[in-house]
Amino acid sequence: EEAGVFSKLESAGAFSTAEKLLPLVEKFKLLSLFEELLEVEAGLLFTAANFLIVFTPVVLTLQICGFVPFPQGPVIPVEALACLSTGAAGFALFATAFIIGNLQEEPASFQQ
Repeated sequence: EEAGVFSKLESAGAFSTAEKLLPLVEKFKLLSLFEELLEVEAGLLFTAANFLIVFTPVVLTLQICGFVPFPQGPVIPVEALACLSTGAAGFALFATAFIIGNLQEEPASFQQ
């Protein structure tokens, strides 16, 4: 408060933006999902996130090496959408796992 952070956020319009996003948060039940994810170990979330993140490079590598055929025709947009969505989901899950990992950490005990 003393540094004027709240007044800077208010002048930047952060609070009005947050108010506009609240219906979307409620619609997609993001808070309840986040609360459920708090019960999952952060390492498991990082593992799932990393799997989703490396999906696209692995598929492209397998295609270059000839183990998986390159898409042709109408399958190209489907593969592109699959690769983009898994990457986006992976990065979102990685950020969520990072936040949850920080929340799950035990507070440092003070030595006397």
